[in-house]
Amino acid sequence: MFKKLNKLTRDEVIDAMLDLNEKEYIIEHRLKTLRKDINVLMERGKTEDDRSSKILLAKRINILKEEKETLIEQAMFIMYNLQLLGKLKNAIDNKNFTAKVGSMKLNNMLSNHKDLAKFLNKALKNKIKEQDILTKADAVFNKVGDAFGRKETIYGVNAKDEDLLKVFETIEEESDAVESSASQNNFNNIQPQPPHAINPNLGDKMPPLQENNQSPPTPQPPPTISPPQQPKPEVPQPPIPNPDIDKIFENNKLPPLPPIPEIPPQPTHEVEVFIDETTIRLLPNSRPKLEFGLSKNFEKVYLKIDCQHFMCQQRVNNYISDEITITTPGDYQVEVFSRGERITSFDIKITKGMEEKDFGL
Repeated sequence: MFKKLNKLTRDEVIDAMLDLNEKEYIIEHRLKTLRKDINVLMERGKTEDDRSSKILLAKRINILKEEKETLIEQAMFIMYNLQLLGKLKNAIDNKNFTAKVGSMKLNNMLSNHKDLAKFLNKALKNKIKEQDILTKADAVFNKVGDAFGRKETIYGVNAKDEDLLKVFETIEEESDAVESSASQNNFNNIQPQPPHAINPNLGDKMPPLQENNQSPPTPQPPPTISPPQQPKPEVPQPPIPNPDIDKIFENNKLPPLPPIPEIPPQPTHEVEVFIDETTIRLLPNSRPKLEFGLSKNFEKVYLKIDCQHFMCQQRVNNYISDEITITTPGDYQVEVFSRGERITSFDIKITKGMEEKDFGL
């Protein structure tokens, strides 16, 4: 058993998973059909008057329910089997990955631990040696720099420099004293204005009282304000006739347009479409068919999907198309034709079934 598992390839596991997925899809489709049939029989049983017919319907419903339960168990078993096959595929992937990475030359060098320890010891010794060289060089810089002091005759301040600095400080103090005295004199020269009475008619615009016993000025009468003059309305003048221009327009009149003929309404067929599933799943090695019904009966019907035509076969209550050869997923409009005339349309969605990417392959 171990030898067989060791020889097992990833592609074999993927083929088995795709096979189980196709079986699961068939079971799901059958379950939808069973649910629909059971609902139809239940409605018939509610409206049936004959007791014998009701018994037959009940037995038929029970048989379909047993089949439904069996299919559900099979679907659960397939899903569990798919889960285990997925784990097996992951184990094979991990095995191939580690074998591929472990065969690198550098990994082979890491397997020799004795030589690896020698290499690390040598690398660390070289690092410590280079660090010692740098720290000793830094100590030499500091020692040599401290041995030579600063020359005060070049970088220091002598007696003459000190005298000039004192002179500079005295000049700054005198200029500050002059500025402060000038600002104080300006402040003292500001005299407060005497209070004056406020005329209620003039507000705070009353002039100050006159000194030296002078008589106040006589009040002047207020100026008269004349009302603004309204502009006179302009009277529109009638246009001046120009006989030359009128003749030009009379000679250049266009002939009246002919009446537009009325287009009779085209007869339309109010046809309804009945379809159970508008989503089509594309499975490997199989092509789907469209099964639908129409509210009116037509002898020859064909479909047009993405510029492709598909003939349809008429059954008792519905139509079934030829195999759909479209392989690109997306939303499509299905146009229904009969004898060259478009009778109705509906929308479908084409999706891909379970593939390798759906399992994380």
